[in-house]
Amino acid sequence: CPEASTRKEAFHCGGVDFFCPKGAEAPIRVANGFYTTEGTASTRSNQEWCPAGHYCVGGIKYACPAGRWGDSRGLSTRKCDGACRPGSFCPEASTSSSGGPQLTGSSSYG
Repeated sequence: CPEASTRKEAFHCGGVDFFCPKGAEAPIRVANGFYTTEGTASTRSNQEWCPAGHYCVGGIKYACPAGRWGDSRGLSTRKCDGACRPGSFCPEASTSSSGGPQLTGSSSYG
């Protein structure tokens, strides 16, 4: 905390792209493929691996977009691990290249 602080949260760390663990002398930039956690947007104190089905940029976690999938942790682009297999639909945050059920040439609704 800066000199004369009245609260432990008084240390302004920066934005979500920085974190300040206990005892840090200066803010640390979040690593690629990680997102910041704990505290507020300006007082983050930890970074965590981006989980499967997501990618992390600038300390923010985003879901892999529909049509893409990601089963790896630590992804850092919206391309995730790749496009879904042809004939498959991958909803947002998919962790498999086949996503949901296979699409067929015919369908029936009842």
